[in-house]
Amino acid sequence: MPAVMYNVGDPYAWREEARAIILHGELSVDSEMASTFPSKGAFFVLNPTNGRWYSRYGSFNGVLLTIPLMAEKLITGELPPLESQTRVIFLGVFYAALSVVIACVLYLITGYYTESIPARFLFVLLAFYTTYLWSYLRNTTQESTHLLLLALCYLFFLRFKALPQPLAERSKRDIYLAWAMLFLLCQTKLSYLSLLPFFAFMTGRVAFKNGLPRDTWHPFILRMMVIPIAGICIAQAVVHMIKFGNPFLTGYHQNHDPTFPHTFWSATADFLWGSQGSIFVHFPLLFLAAFGVWRFIRLYPDESLFLLGGFLVTYALVARATGGWRGELAYGPRYFVVFLPLLSLPALYPLEWMLGSPHTPPRMAALSVCAVISAFLAAVQMEINRMDYFFKYTVGIQAQMINHVMVVSDKAPPVMRDYFANTNFAKINWDHLRCRRNLEKLPYYTDMAKHITPENLEKWKQFMEQNIHRSNLYWLPDINW
Repeated sequence: MPAVMYNVGDPYAWREEARAIILHGELSVDSEMASTFPSKGAFFVLNPTNGRWYSRYGSFNGVLLTIPLMAEKLITGELPPLESQTRVIFLGVFYAALSVVIACVLYLITGYYTESIPARFLFVLLAFYTTYLWSYLRNTTQESTHLLLLALCYLFFLRFKALPQPLAERSKRDIYLAWAMLFLLCQTKLSYLSLLPFFAFMTGRVAFKNGLPRDTWHPFILRMMVIPIAGICIAQAVVHMIKFGNPFLTGYHQNHDPTFPHTFWSATADFLWGSQGSIFVHFPLLFLAAFGVWRFIRLYPDESLFLLGGFLVTYALVARATGGWRGELAYGPRYFVVFLPLLSLPALYPLEWMLGSPHTPPRMAALSVCAVISAFLAAVQMEINRMDYFFKYTVGIQAQMINHVMVVSDKAPPVMRDYFANTNFAKINWDHLRCRRNLEKLPYYTDMAKHITPENLEKWKQFMEQNIHRSNLYWLPDINW
């Protein structure tokens, strides 16, 4: 469980919306707090028609957070704005419970592809604890919610597809539930609307491949595709009308995210092999999945198209259209942590082989190598989890974006600039932990020390010690000393 909440504007906006729902039964947040919040319009938006302030994000974020905040109010009798001493406990327990639900859903999904129970359990464990998903399961933000909703949508899609009856006679409950999960997903983040036409295409593909009678085509398209999309869009417009005073305003109209200079191809290169942005570096289970991907595509072409197509639609949107294409300020390519566990499903086949019978030397050797690598990767993720969420940004070259205590000049020394721009987050954390008693051993120290005064260097050391020693493990507060 984390020792602190994810204390940036997005989660603050969701929690304040949840607090407003609990205390006042409405979506508008405290005007005095919202109007004075840093970066006007970045997290709270003023509705000009009623003079009230609202979270600019999807409202299901706030609705879901009423669960831990209501528990806080019932147990403590208080619900102060922004944060409290006990809120991290309630949020930590809530997100831990959410992680258990995600694990169960992923386990149910794996049952459609293998009967090996050990392989299914191991897949979930590897997805959770050897990848950057571990950080997002515990950091009290919305990525775990997105993963749960997308995984549920996929599970209901699989259930509908697997029904034994002819398509015209099948129950439509599961496909409606899949659409419901997409509706909730869109109510967390507007960009997921891009998945609606793609999911409609997949629904139609399954229907027509399974011999849907020609005389039922039009009713099926209307009920299973057109009406769900129209309903989701209308609901989105209603929420926007309530919150922003106009159904066509998105919440991003009063402030725009900073634009990071990039091209589609530079973003692609970073996502493939960048030390801080690569999906393979941050979700290494994809390497294991590569050994089973062709079998998965051959046996399950519809699911392959569903997963890869949904990922590529989102990737094209993020890599080309958004300003913060990597998901800064965050650990790894956070926009894609939602898709990667499902994209890694082909890893079930090499796991099934390694854990199968008979226990031949090649299988045992492969399993041993997998165990050693997995233990190393879990240790790598532990280096991330034991430090503050924003450690790299706080102590690095971008510190002035979130912490004005930093004393290094704007024009950072080149070695320091290169180190924080191109070193993996886990390596940055590890370097600072091993050098916490002798900061002079840091890789960039010699170059940095040449560019600042002795007085500022001493202030820097004090600042560094405070940040390095701060643990983000609730039950192990002294682990970094």
